[in-house]
Amino acid sequence: MTLNNISCAMSSSWPEIAEAFSGIDPIPFHQTWQDVKDAQPAWVKIAAGKASLLFYAEFTDYDISNPAGKFNDPARNKGDFLEIILKPEGQSSYYELHVTPQNLTSQFRFSDADAVKLLDKYPDMSATEILCVYNDIFKSKTNLTPEQNKWNIFTEVSLPAIAEGRDLSLIGKIQFAVCRCDYTKSTETYSYSSTAPFSKYFFHNQDEWGTLILR
Repeated sequence: MTLNNISCAMSSSWPEIAEAFSGIDPIPFHQTWQDVKDAQPAWVKIAAGKASLLFYAEFTDYDISNPAGKFNDPARNKGDFLEIILKPEGQSSYYELHVTPQNLTSQFRFSDADAVKLLDKYPDMSATEILCVYNDIFKSKTNLTPEQNKWNIFTEVSLPAIAEGRDLSLIGKIQFAVCRCDYTKSTETYSYSSTAPFSKYFFHNQDEWGTLILR
């Protein structure tokens, strides 16, 4: 997927954001790994900004909530959130970024493909504390319209940050997956979906990630 370059800032209004992304095709979320589909509709549009990746997403959600109360809060797993996975070409490390409806964010760095095994080694969530990073990787804002059963996210990811200081001219491609957790509080159930065609519920299978091509 080759990215278009657009001009859109965190200070932009939501109508301005929608207009900036109007020429970008939406990518729908799927549940390719399961026969019974229970995900509500969702889409994301992706573009390139000035040394950044821009994401604009919309989710249908009949129970918008997340108890997270601070940056990198493990409680995000008890509610709704967006997940963006990004791996620039030529490096083994990759990043996983989360945003809740209340715009609480979490960010994780996996040093290589094997680092995800920490999540199994420390099932009590302590692995997320090991993987957390605190430098300025991305910015985001959200817009909740519960009367329409929808919420939106606009996210700007710093390319220099995820490229870890490497020359950006050497990075032409970025592997990616955008995923969603839709939590229903009344039944304490989760529904997961993704833009990537995963063959099973495991979002860290790099062979099944998509590719963003920078112009």
